[in-house]
Amino acid sequence: MKKSILIFPILFLLLPFLGKSEDNENSIESIYVLYYNYSFNSPVDIDCDCLRKRMIGPFIDITDSGLIEYPDSMGIVDTLLIDPKLLREVHDELKKLTPNANPYPPDTRASYTLRYKDGSEEKICMGEYDHFWFRGRSYTNNRLLYLLRKSIDYYRIVWEPMLDGLEELNDTTFEREPVVGKHGMVY
Repeated sequence: MKKSILIFPILFLLLPFLGKSEDNENSIESIYVLYYNYSFNSPVDIDCDCLRKRMIGPFIDITDSGLIEYPDSMGIVDTLLIDPKLLREVHDELKKLTPNANPYPPDTRASYTLRYKDGSEEKICMGEYDHFWFRGRSYTNNRLLYLLRKSIDYYRIVWEPMLDGLEELNDTTFEREPVVGKHGMVY
């Protein structure tokens, strides 16, 4: 009798937490992506918020030297990622992140807006190389890079010599599907 008296208050206190988990409350509902669908070199750094601005308005600038600059918006596309398996894998990789020493955000080629079920949002800003910007810090996680890049078919726009240098494609610590480069070569 004494044991049952002790168990009931404990169960009563735990009841609100049963069936809930951090994963359910903070899981990703979708990922909205803006990205360049071509590979290029940039003389200036492009920040994550700049992609949205460039996508909105086509404009042609004439520089001081008289050269015509075509709008970057010509190659910016967007997509919405909703595959539950991908969202779970991204969520799991985000839990493993530890910041690296790089103090600079990347020259952005893709902006991933993580939309959580609780209505909040966060961005991952990704450049051409092995680091990305998240929560105001620089991170490296090859599996996360691979998952996010593969989800937008990034590898098909990259020249094959560049694919050789992408660390996530040379990382043997996780399994991945083959990817196809710009000219059809499989990696």
